[in-house]
Amino acid sequence: YDDNGHLISGTSIDLAGTHTYKTRYVSAGFNGGIKQFYNYLSHIVRYPAIARENNIQGKVILSFTINKSGKLENIKVNQTVSYEVDAEAVKALKASPDWLPGMAYGRPVSQLYFAPISFSLRNR
Repeated sequence: YDDNGHLISGTSIDLAGTHTYKTRYVSAGFNGGIKQFYNYLSHIVRYPAIARENNIQGKVILSFTINKSGKLENIKVNQTVSYEVDAEAVKALKASPDWLPGMAYGRPVSQLYFAPISFSLRNR
């Protein structure tokens, strides 16, 4: 700690070894940040034709776990729009590249995450 009581660095030890850290907790996240995540979604998500034809719009809210390796697990729909729209949102997350795992005391940890994905039709 520095003279003001701020953490400079720390060390934790577990069965996997010794871990040095500068921040106690680091949230899991998409490589490149949230802006890059939504950029990824804009390229991979396709508006389902049946939803487009029926003017179905809304926000799907998904929850998932980012495991210690950065892989997404337990993807669930917490707020639904329609079967087709929900399925497209889940498909996009399943195709996602690995994320950066959360960290606690220099060790990777699993973390629950929520992601809203909006589906909206522009005036044609």
